Amino acid sequence: MLDELAGMLAGIKDSSLSRDELDMRGHELDLIDVLTLNTIADWVRFGCSSFSVSAKLAADGKPFTARNLDYLLDANKKIIGGPIIVANGTDDPVRADWLSATWPGLIGLYSGMTKDGVSMYIHDALLSAGGRKVGFVPRAIVAREVIERIDPRDPVTSAEKLFRERPSYIGSNFHLSAPNADGTDIVAACLEYDGRTRDGGGVRGDEPPAGGHRR
Repeated sequence: MLDELAGMLAGIKDSSLSRDELDMRGHELDLIDVLTLNTIADWVRFGCSSFSVSAKLAADGKPFTARNLDYLLDANKKIIGGPIIVANGTDDPVRADWLSATWPGLIGLYSGMTKDGVSMYIHDALLSAGGRKVGFVPRAIVAREVIERIDPRDPVTSAEKLFRERPSYIGSNFHLSAPNADGTDIVAACLEYDGRTRDGGGVRGDEPPAGGHRR
């Protein structure tokens, strides 16, 4: 992913942005800035929610998942004014192509869906890894690894395994939904995830799903 971020940085510098726009309070935007930006979900909290509705509960019999984006801090409306949709494609046979609802400069997952219809959304939970300070992966990068490598035939179990292999410092609720085996309904879960265990992220999955925020 460092190569991806370096390529993004090169593209930003080759763009029509002025030097003033690239100024980072005394230095020009560099790779450390882009790396730091991609840890934003570990130090800025979100206020979003999401939910899934099964076929038997939907008025028209068609299952669906929905998500809103709320922000606890948004100085000068920079966040609400800048969302983009990014198509992530790969030639790697073990990784899925997916769509990302995100912001410029970010390569992790905040809201995403694979070509197989597996969707995942990041939410905050008031947990951390306590005294541990090293050995973590930014939670949005963890989520990207999960969505790219998830097994659409068994999304909940495979997501749980992938999360456990990648501990994160900040607690999260990841809302996961996917088509069922025959495509007539959805499978959904809320994966409660943090880095409190030494052998990987602590994960607990609940089905059916709840809202994004569970206090």
